[in-house]
Amino acid sequence: ITIDAGGVRFYEGDVAGVIEDPSTVNVPQVIKLNTPIGDDFFLNFNLRSGFNSGTKEGADQVMITTTGNEGNSYSPSVLLAKLSAGGSWTSDSVFNGEDVTVTVNSIGARANIKICVGTCPVMTVSPTVSPSALPDASTGAPSSWPSTSTGASPVASTGAPISS
Repeated sequence: ITIDAGGVRFYEGDVAGVIEDPSTVNVPQVIKLNTPIGDDFFLNFNLRSGFNSGTKEGADQVMITTTGNEGNSYSPSVLLAKLSAGGSWTSDSVFNGEDVTVTVNSIGARANIKICVGTCPVMTVSPTVSPSALPDASTGAPSSWPSTSTGASPVASTGAPISS
């Protein structure tokens, strides 16, 4: 996957560990953060498992490096960040005047990340069809119940009568 200011500006999802077989992985193993200046950033998940089980630096972390030559030929690289779950990194404004933010949402067998060029899109949740009753703080049951014609006490979902 390649992220840049003029194309794909957002990715949220998994990154496979370096130990996974690239021919069977359906998620990216390396993500290129492509700048217009030639020095690009690369992101990978350094999963400590399999042939990589003895790794010491950056084990089970998302690693961000920078290198030149578009990553197509030899160029010295520099490790910029090692991110654990909850960590984030922001680049300088080298993406046509914008920065890139990488946030690690979670880490397990894969890392779940969010990458944004500039401002991250805000995800909204659709409202429910109709309002629901607020739960009672002490019982968790709805605070309003339909009236009963028998005068019997309402019953919580546990089957126990609710005290007034």
